[in-house]
Amino acid sequence: MELRASTPTGPVERRRSGPPPRLPSLESARSTSLEFGRFHGHTLGEVADLEPTYIDWIARTITRDRIWSFGHG
Repeated sequence: MELRASTPTGPVERRRSGPPPRLPSLESARSTSLEFGRFHGHTLGEVADLEPTYIDWIARTITRDRIWSFGHG
């Protein structure tokens, strides 16, 4: 048997209990203001119209809770 440094004693992944959060409507998402980066103060809709690749970058890069990353509309 292969030696191990330790035996895992807890879950490998954390999962939130309950149903996943509801996604915003497209209109609500597009009106969300950015509070960071070079498009600070612009809405996601404005950025999508000006530079859609920045939206792709946000989707790949931002991993923490979106409420703290974006404004509230």
